[in-house]
Amino acid sequence: MSGALRVSRRTRSEPSSGNVFADLGFHEPEARVLQMRAMLQIQIEAEIQARGWTRLRVSKQLGVDRAQATKIMTGLWPRFGLDRLVEIATRAGLRPALELC
Repeated sequence: MSGALRVSRRTRSEPSSGNVFADLGFHEPEARVLQMRAMLQIQIEAEIQARGWTRLRVSKQLGVDRAQATKIMTGLWPRFGLDRLVEIATRAGLRPALELC
């Protein structure tokens, strides 16, 4: 790497709690809801890709308008509540379940 400038920075790392939102400083109840929403969104997106659905199919199958379907397919999710995400996941053919630890 001739001529390249190397900058060395010491960074501090901490073990993760297992919930990125808690690690970012959200209060535990909100962090848990955000984590559940993110997990549902990831699974729904994977299901859409696996099935090769078009925007129109996503709109009809998931019961969302076309603008929302576009956002879902590009990862720019509208701010759906957890209950709505469970409904959308079910419409996508998933079987969401809540497990208490």
